[in-house]
Amino acid sequence: MHSYLQRVQQAIEDAVRGLSLEQLAWHREGKWSAAAILEHLSLTYSGTAKGLQRGLDAGRPNITPPSAAQRAARFVVTGLRFMPPGRKAPAMVVPKGAPPETVLADVRRNLAAADDAISRCEARLAPGPGLPTIPSSAR
Repeated sequence: MHSYLQRVQQAIEDAVRGLSLEQLAWHREGKWSAAAILEHLSLTYSGTAKGLQRGLDAGRPNITPPSAAQRAARFVVTGLRFMPPGRKAPAMVVPKGAPPETVLADVRRNLAAADDAISRCEARLAPGPGLPTIPSSAR
């Protein structure tokens, strides 16, 4: 597994270690439970794997360069580590109520699927002009 995905998996494992199913399911009114957050992450990893597979099927990456607004938003969230309040998750990754007892296994499975898709893309689709590469130190 790519080292950055290993760090993601380890962070998730550390965050939920020792939590009971009741604790995973608990949430404040209007907020997601830990289980819902795990389901959300699982859905994002699954979507990433599917999107990468579409690129493999097409024989080319299916991405466009980010707009200035997208680059700014990415910097705010990942650079400044600030999630603006009131942001909604895209519909395809909104938790649907997966049982707490299955979400961690789903995250592991879908993270591994995303990792596999990344590896297959690296092997088949050489980065083109303007496309990011994954540094060998991150693998």
